[in-house]
Amino acid sequence: MDKVSWMYMRTLLNPHQKSQVAIAALKGDKTLTQLSGEYQVHPSQIEEWKDTLLKNAPQIFTDIKKNEQQKTIDTLHKIIGQRDEEIDWLKKKLPTLHP
Repeated sequence: MDKVSWMYMRTLLNPHQKSQVAIAALKGDKTLTQLSGEYQVHPSQIEEWKDTLLKNAPQIFTDIKKNEQQKTIDTLHKIIGQRDEEIDWLKKKLPTLHP
């Protein structure tokens, strides 16, 4: 096993670190070789992370919009539930107020 292959073998990065490496690769300030030396990850792995980031970027923004819409729906359901309880309470109290 040569020195270069051994250098890249056991580097494990968490998802946040992988995304940072992919973003750095997209910026283009450093070459893949420079990034691979800095993060001790094979250049082909960095290229794969970069491609994954580019492929999944639109999904990130779709999820944000869905989350905002779901929060609005949840708020409206809560308001409807409260109104239903108030209406039921008023229906029970109305006959006692006006016999």
